[in-house]
Amino acid sequence: FFANRNTAGAQTYLIEVLEQSKNENDNHSTIMILNELMGFYRETSQKERVMETSQELLEWMSKCNLEGTLDYATVLLNIANAYRGVLELELSLSYYKQVIPIYNQKLNEDDFLYASLYNNVSLLYQELHQYEQAFYYLEQALELAKKTTGKEFEVAVTYTNMAETLCKLHEESREESSETLAKAENYSKLAIGIFEKRFVFDMHYAAARASLAEVYYLKKQMVFARNCLQQAIYCLEHSVGKTIAYGRMQDNLLQ
Repeated sequence: FFANRNTAGAQTYLIEVLEQSKNENDNHSTIMILNELMGFYRETSQKERVMETSQELLEWMSKCNLEGTLDYATVLLNIANAYRGVLELELSLSYYKQVIPIYNQKLNEDDFLYASLYNNVSLLYQELHQYEQAFYYLEQALELAKKTTGKEFEVAVTYTNMAETLCKLHEESREESSETLAKAENYSKLAIGIFEKRFVFDMHYAAARASLAEVYYLKKQMVFARNCLQQAIYCLEHSVGKTIAYGRMQDNLLQ
């Protein structure tokens, strides 16, 4: 279903296996499938069903006496991400805030799960156009990623997000020249360097190239901006195809 983009078939299948797991009193599978179903509703922008499924998921977690566990925190994080995806932003923030005390109780302060949480919270604050808050959480995520062995890829992704956020901060400030843009350019180039070193030329590399294109555009260096954007479009098309992001980049190129 998923490979063939048959969303109706995928939804029917998930609902059927959910009912089966409930009938078999398989609580573990029921919780897993509800998580999958909530994610599916998020990806297909079915807001009401996201909200209904999230509440059912919490009821099952409570029924299984999982409140306060790391598994419960993971569910809260998934719900927060789902609400963010359907633009229920204040509700999303309330669920992110519920994750933090569980992490504080169960994890070491340098556990990489915090970095994932911070990155997601940052994305929420970007949606809220609170870019200083978004950047603060990205800095926290970056610090943890740098401390954790084998997370060079995550460091690069965070650099890209930081560059994009700084571009937004620069636009808000309406300054002609800014140290903010210089920092954004540096983060973009750091991300590109890591990806190229690892021979990663996928959508993440495309995003890093696009962030550098945005920096050049804001600096009014249009030739450099256009070249970077063309490279980003090429990588995106050859890694994931002509997606919505591809279309947006094409539109930017034509402007």
